[in-house]
Parts: sequence; C-alpha cells; structure tokens
Amino acid sequence: MYKFIKSLLKWLLGISIVLIIGLFILLNYVDVNQYKTQIEQWVKDKSGLILKLNEPLQLSVFPSLSVYTS
Repeated sequence: MYKFIKSLLKWLLGISIVLIIGLFILLNYVDVNQYKTQIEQWVKDKSGLILKLNEPLQLSVFPSLSVYTS
C-alpha cells in the first residue's frame, strides 16, 4: 500500500509540474492580440452586435482563466 501511495504522489507531482509549465508558456508566449479580429467577427456572427476591442488584450489565470483589456 505504501508503494501505491508513493507512486500516486509522484504522478500527481509530475502532472502538477507539467500544468505549471504549461500555464507559464501560455501566459508568456501566446499573444492574444493576434486574435482580436477573429473575436470581433465571432461576436458579430453569433449575436449581430459590433464589438470593437481598442485596448490591448491580456490573459489572466487567477481567479479564473480569462482574457481582459487593461
């Protein structure tokens, strides 16, 4: 039983490290501003409303994963 718990903890630690590295890469290397026109077009197609994103977009992880303007 001890080996199972030790193995499970190693797997959880490994998965946690991969998730943290993935979030770091997402926040630092993905430029969400390149998707502005696609977001505006998607809103226009789905709702018929015109959305203008004049401010630069930023990603946020805490308290939830989101895109916001500064």
